[in-house]
Amino acid sequence: MFKFLQRINSKIFFQNIERDLQDIKLKCWHVQKHIEQMHEHELREAILKKQPNSLIKYGFSVYSQNDEDGIIQHIFEKLDIPFPNFIEFGVGATENNSMFLLIKGSKGVWVDGNIDAYREEIKCDKLKMTCTFVTRENVLSIMNDAVTFVGVERSAIDFVSMDLDGNDYYFIEEMINNAFLPKLLCLEYNAKFRDAIVKVPYRENSSWSGDDFFGCSLGAYCDLLKKDYALLVCNITGANAFFIRNDLKNKFEILEPMELYQPPRYYFSSMYKGHQPSNKYLNHIAENKRD
Repeated sequence: MFKFLQRINSKIFFQNIERDLQDIKLKCWHVQKHIEQMHEHELREAILKKQPNSLIKYGFSVYSQNDEDGIIQHIFEKLDIPFPNFIEFGVGATENNSMFLLIKGSKGVWVDGNIDAYREEIKCDKLKMTCTFVTRENVLSIMNDAVTFVGVERSAIDFVSMDLDGNDYYFIEEMINNAFLPKLLCLEYNAKFRDAIVKVPYRENSSWSGDDFFGCSLGAYCDLLKKDYALLVCNITGANAFFIRNDLKNKFEILEPMELYQPPRYYFSSMYKGHQPSNKYLNHIAENKRD
């Protein structure tokens, strides 16, 4: 009996230790997030002290990975475009740069090689989902199909977001060389290389391995787009750069690219999330509009 009680007590003892460890782990996680939030707040304040008109101050996330949703919203408010059409390359079902636009009434296209995995989850007449692997050979065809769905000329595209982790530079090059000139571009850049003109070579079956060999530098995009676009802002995590078409740049303060450059701070990405995101709200709105 004594040995039996010993075993029981030991089991309870270790269960209590496991519970306490889980509690400590949770508390440590909260402390870490609090420290990150303080750092992010201090960083924003430092940026705004140097650049009071920086669009970084408008950043927030609804469905975007970082603060892109707020920046996008503010830019289109300044342009007086309440329902910007969009084409987004590289999307997740609940993490992207255009679902917030959809919810507010915009119309557009998602392009991703894995989109069929969640096609049945989303029911929205204003969204076309194109499941394909993007290449130099098909990107213009994809764009033509997209503008047909949206119902505008190629010169009237409002917003293109590109995050495919590899050949993005070459796809944007194809677009602008063929008169696809959206008002606003949101482009993932490789923040490691600052103003150096660095880009990975084009690879037909490009896929990112998780290291620093991806995409292109901010300098490469600025060089590619200098004839038609001006850099507006880089988001605070150093992940995405926003370029405005030159005929619209007078509505914004334009600074030199290296004044706007943000280094890689990918550790901020987890800060912008509230509850687990879903597409239920989008489906709810779409269903009510059909009724």
